Amino acid sequence: MAPLLDVQNLVKHFPISGSSKVVQALNGVSFTIDKGETLSLVGESGSGKTTVGRCVVGLVPATDGAILFDGEPLDARRNIRHRSVRGRIQFVFQEPNESLDPRIPVGVSLAEPLRHLGIARADRERRVREIAARIGVPEADLLRYPGELAGGILQRIGIGRAIVTRPDLIVLDEPTSALDPTSRAEIVDLLIRLQKELGTAYLFISHDLSTVRFVSHKLAVLYLGSVAEAGEAARIFAAPRHPYSVGLLASVLLPHPSLKPRKRLSLEGEIPSPVDLPPGCPLASRCPFAEERCRTARPAGVTPVRGQLVHCINHEKVAALGEDTDNFARFQEIAARVLSGGIETQETFA
Repeated sequence: MAPLLDVQNLVKHFPISGSSKVVQALNGVSFTIDKGETLSLVGESGSGKTTVGRCVVGLVPATDGAILFDGEPLDARRNIRHRSVRGRIQFVFQEPNESLDPRIPVGVSLAEPLRHLGIARADRERRVREIAARIGVPEADLLRYPGELAGGILQRIGIGRAIVTRPDLIVLDEPTSALDPTSRAEIVDLLIRLQKELGTAYLFISHDLSTVRFVSHKLAVLYLGSVAEAGEAARIFAAPRHPYSVGLLASVLLPHPSLKPRKRLSLEGEIPSPVDLPPGCPLASRCPFAEERCRTARPAGVTPVRGQLVHCINHEKVAALGEDTDNFARFQEIAARVLSGGIETQETFA
């Protein structure tokens, strides 16, 4: 059975005004998403996460590669406006304030995608009320303007506008980064619940690894426009095989001082420019395991264990550092015990 979304060797280069050089934003990114599944893209700022999402929904054209949706290519002819695709792929933006028209009530914005699908007004109003109840927005708030509502409510409206067409795939670009911790937790719980109820697939783009660990089935780690490591999220969080993945996970601040990721290696040095990328592995200048062949040719992907693809010739050396404790899963387990059994927090984390 074909995946819902199949991205194959996606390349995107942005021209530089007044120069023959280009910004190499994406360099052969590949991944798949099945129906009802969440794949998260993670990496530092500038790794290409958002560019992937924008290519998928057609906001920017790909330079090379292929994007297949439901087994058929998405291109200039068949895009999200095509009759066979319209309403089946939606996008949730990072800033809810900027994604809603400040001049019209949020209820009108919520109904707008249905108008473009040719749905009758009475059916649109019924669907909007149904979605408002599903996302936890009071009907009275639908009459308000974006400037009158808090960020958490606005992001719920943004999610509601995405699911109102009953899509197969939603691309979420940093949907929680602009929210306070309470609103962030509520939005994450909402997304998980909606996926269980509706069976929608998510392409989740984020730098917040704590959230990513909670929502993801699969993970793709990007570095300078290339996939460093990809596979089952739980497996990568517990036993990353790429030096960059190890360094990225070690940088996460966990929600209790006793839960500290073990620092197994250090990535030092300057990040290469995406305008002048090295011919070999883009991490070679910072990697403690780098060899001469790392600097001359890009490493092919290997599968050291089932469900985990790694682009590193020294993945065995990384594995030899030992598996790390999945502190995200450990914290959730401990928190559940504290809340259900009244266990003393200090004793539990000791």
